[in-house]
Amino acid sequence: MQYILRLKYHHSLAKVSAKMEKKTAKKRKFWTPKSPKKNEVEPVRDMLRGISISRTQSCDETALIIIAKHGFEKFVTLRSACHHVPATFPNRVTFIKNIVFDLNIPGCEVEEFAASCYATKQTGVDQMTDIFQSQLLKASSHFGEPYMVFQVPNVDSCLFCGGMVYGEKPARVTIFTLQGPFPGLKSSLKCRRCHARFNADMYHEVSGPSFYYPNPEMACGNIVQASNRVGFTKDLYELLCESGNHAFVSAQAFAEIYNTVFARHISLVDQKTRQDPHSEYLNEPQCQVFMTRKNTMEAFFNGELENELRDRKLVDTVSFSEDASREKVMKHIDTLRRTELYPHPQDECSEKCKQRGCDNLRIVDGCWKLCFPHCMMAVPMEIDGYPLLHFPNVCTNEPSPNAVFCEEHLLILQRHNIPTDKKAFLEYIGCKANPGSHEDIQRVDEKVLAFMHKLMCKDERMKTTGSNAVTFQGTDKLVRKFHQHVLNSNQELPSCNKDTGEKSRLRQRSRGHFVTVTGGGHILQFNPLFKSESPSQAFMLIVQMMYSELKELTEDEQRRRLQDYTLCYDNICNVDALGAAKEDLPLPGPLSDMWKTVKKVIDRLHIRNHKDQKCHELYHPDDNLPSSYNTMAGEQTFAWMSRFKKIVNSMTQTHHLFFLHRMCVRRNKYTSSCFKEGREPVLPGVNRGITSHGL
Repeated sequence: MQYILRLKYHHSLAKVSAKMEKKTAKKRKFWTPKSPKKNEVEPVRDMLRGISISRTQSCDETALIIIAKHGFEKFVTLRSACHHVPATFPNRVTFIKNIVFDLNIPGCEVEEFAASCYATKQTGVDQMTDIFQSQLLKASSHFGEPYMVFQVPNVDSCLFCGGMVYGEKPARVTIFTLQGPFPGLKSSLKCRRCHARFNADMYHEVSGPSFYYPNPEMACGNIVQASNRVGFTKDLYELLCESGNHAFVSAQAFAEIYNTVFARHISLVDQKTRQDPHSEYLNEPQCQVFMTRKNTMEAFFNGELENELRDRKLVDTVSFSEDASREKVMKHIDTLRRTELYPHPQDECSEKCKQRGCDNLRIVDGCWKLCFPHCMMAVPMEIDGYPLLHFPNVCTNEPSPNAVFCEEHLLILQRHNIPTDKKAFLEYIGCKANPGSHEDIQRVDEKVLAFMHKLMCKDERMKTTGSNAVTFQGTDKLVRKFHQHVLNSNQELPSCNKDTGEKSRLRQRSRGHFVTVTGGGHILQFNPLFKSESPSQAFMLIVQMMYSELKELTEDEQRRRLQDYTLCYDNICNVDALGAAKEDLPLPGPLSDMWKTVKKVIDRLHIRNHKDQKCHELYHPDDNLPSSYNTMAGEQTFAWMSRFKKIVNSMTQTHHLFFLHRMCVRRNKYTSSCFKEGREPVLPGVNRGITSHGL
């Protein structure tokens, strides 16, 4: 609140104050507000209306008397204290008295005003003035309790039974803001009737699962929880997310930047809020004033998971418990994402976006820079008992902590007394403990596959243990519709065979991601690749993407879309040579021959690398596309996406996929907003030229 108004009305306030002091000179045993005459308070009343002082007539009259007795500055501090401590916070009046302890305002007057003043239910840390912050620090230092923030859910009654709720004993917390870290107190609410608990960001019945609040405003103000003791304001949280999205700032870097920028503030807050030896919070840990990498990552995943569930309207159906942890919910989100396309509504599409081929051009390619860990064991690559020869036979499950095998395979190996340590296992199957050459790694792949078949003869559980690549990519339903002899048929390889990226790497990390982008740069989908960017994987992922985009249209709409639909892929010649690509697709209606109907091109950068003249005759972009269509949108997107390498490649599989998913959502919003505002989205490294994958 600005205090310039005080100067404007200083003269009129002085007159009113002098008159009121004469009327209240006689001491009373108990203070009761007495309404001044109308002609004496009109200037003050007009000023109070200008600053939205209250919502009730009684508060208005009480405020006038406090101003007359103690002055406007003290009144503003008292009013700020009443708004600072939420209405449902336990012992609210006591905390308000403690905040204004040195203003010489009688306690009865504070109680009277606090009872009648409109109190906010949210933590207004971003609206604090410097003067009020100084008062909070002074009170925190005097009482040995952190008064910078008061957190409590904005719940008036129980959401389960409608009963009355009350605040429990407060605990110490730290809220990181754009003004620095603010130590404070947090209280949870409990229902008197059914004993349901309402915490900062979630609520639950006794021994029941936790839910996000139906309305985000019911949570503790504008706060994203990083832990029970740490929170981030929404604006700082958005700065964290967008710093990662545009500047690729890691959690560790963001925390160190924050601590460096607010070093002086941290030192002052730490000194002023140090615990009093006689404080009732002595047995609790001291408030944290330094941001850590763990705080930052926890705030990101908690905030983005809530955003994801609210975007999907799953807040009322998804719960959290020991059996349904945050990681399991994130895995469920990823299973939904695999067969979905990121939406790009027409109202978010601009003319500039359409000119580049947003409606009809789909660029697909593999980004090899981003990979995540998976189980080292092989699995039988088959569908309904039929082997698939051209698909990777890796177990895609996430490895157990400090292991190279997933939990299921780890248990089977332990039952058979087979070593599970990486080096010991490699020696057990007859390989070098530290394979280095391409031949050594190729031998590991062969030995693991042979070991899997040998163990499968001893233990039937090996046949159903683990997850294969087509299931993980979401293409298993589509693959089952094909005849196995079509999928296993030999393919005709053109003379300009492309390197599909099968690197000399042990079979414990994915190969990258297969990404679909529109000509306007909008990301439609990404899915992991395993072992290599093989034509079989690429074909199934492309067909799955096209089917997801067109399946909801009528047959007439599908035919019209397919006439203008264009696929751009730098290895389209190899994919088009597959046996499955020459047959009708096992899909309904016009979609059965969509592969034969759509145009297929090679992007303008890679067409020069194709030595076979047929590629130039069949897939040259200049012969099939308008010159304004941007066939380089895929490589330009990789210039952005591959910069996450040093952030996501060290994450677990679940965190890797969810982090990248939310970054794609934010990137699409940014791209759409840039085109609508008439400016170009910033892409890192484009000015240097793009010459290879991911650069």
